[in-house]
Amino acid sequence: QNALSRMSIIASSMHKESLAALGKLDYQSAKAVIETDREVNRFGLYIVRLLKLAVSNQRIVREIGLNSQRECLGYRLIAKSVERTADHVTKMAENTLLLNEPVDAALLEHINRLSSLAISMFENAMDALFKRDFNLAESVIEKLRQVHELEKQAVLSTQKVESEEIVNLRLLIESVRRTAEYASDISEIVLNLNVESVLS
Repeated sequence: QNALSRMSIIASSMHKESLAALGKLDYQSAKAVIETDREVNRFGLYIVRLLKLAVSNQRIVREIGLNSQRECLGYRLIAKSVERTADHVTKMAENTLLLNEPVDAALLEHINRLSSLAISMFENAMDALFKRDFNLAESVIEKLRQVHELEKQAVLSTQKVESEEIVNLRLLIESVRRTAEYASDISEIVLNLNVESVLS
């Protein structure tokens, strides 16, 4: 859990830094975000190795703080979702590097609102996992409709942008949305882990 917590904290701060880099069109910060992705991948690899060992040895399951070997798959899927979240944050930074001029203030406001919701969902999903808070997990899943609404507003706002910048900005918006979707996936797994612990 420590490794997974560390991994999710890095992914979350990468997302925030990527948005800050977009707001200031700060290429150095965007490059730093891309570099940090390696760290997330390292944690991901470490977690997958541990879980593979645990699947074949019940004693290791207890040592790494899980209740059963069945939980290993859930944790592996969560680690994968955190890794993919960081991958999309990296894409956000890459799209920022391709922009030639600062983003229009109104569009930036829409992207920031979408991002704030996505990142709070991601952080709450991880909290729900560590605290076994199933109401919190459900509340994350319920916010997905709101995410799609905010994404639609952000995409509409790109119509006022220079045509060569539109593609990069829409891809960036899509990556912000993906953080929210992975948060929802993580929350679904948290709920499944709860069902399994009740049944076992």
